[in-house]
Amino acid sequence: MPLVDPLLSEDQARQVSKFTYDIYREMEGDEEFCELGSAMQYAYSEVLGREFNLGHYYLYAPQDTIMEPRPAIVFLHGSEGNFKAYAWVWSKFAKEKGCVIIFPSYGFGNWDGDGIEHVMNSLADAKTRVAINQDKIYLAGLSNGGKGVSLLAEKYSDLFKGLIFISPVLIKDKFSGSTFERNWSEKRIFMCSGTEDKRIPLSSIENAVEDMESANAKVTFHTYPDEDHFLFFSQPEQIFSNISIWLSDDENQG
Repeated sequence: MPLVDPLLSEDQARQVSKFTYDIYREMEGDEEFCELGSAMQYAYSEVLGREFNLGHYYLYAPQDTIMEPRPAIVFLHGSEGNFKAYAWVWSKFAKEKGCVIIFPSYGFGNWDGDGIEHVMNSLADAKTRVAINQDKIYLAGLSNGGKGVSLLAEKYSDLFKGLIFISPVLIKDKFSGSTFERNWSEKRIFMCSGTEDKRIPLSSIENAVEDMESANAKVTFHTYPDEDHFLFFSQPEQIFSNISIWLSDDENQG
């Protein structure tokens, strides 16, 4: 990857390889996850100019979800595709919190108008398979998935109870002005970033947080010292601990 990605050093590549290697080795011990197959062919198809938006998504739900409506998180992957490792890492959180996680696949991860439609189709289909609490649906995005979250938050603000941004690529003009304030005033947003992220400078995240707060959104902002753009893999326990607290606070506030 350092050969094609100038922002990825060889040291980072080795670190990311170790993190993801450990995740996949762990995941191999779960037969059901192995049987799911890979979604990476959709990422390769977009790169090659082929059809890639074929309606794929992963769905994780606690065993009793069919009977009891649960909160749901829709997670939008970043660039390079919907790695199954995302679903594995999130599944541990879902077991602890008793929530449903929906993972739409959208090619390489360049979320646009068609991608937004696919997210909505994935959510609609998931509702036919498991019981979801309509009042507790959250939208999350990692890296380039932050673009998709930005677009969906503007178009479907009434659907989502809160937003979760992890090392996000942001569309700045989506968080300032009367439209965002009308849609997200008094609503809760979780944001986190590594202080050493060279892809998404911390200053740009801080500016977006200021815009959100100026629009009266309730923003919880975490920074992780010495962490770069890949903190989802390097600090998953800390990230999910913070998200868990954030969700619990949200439930307590109604």
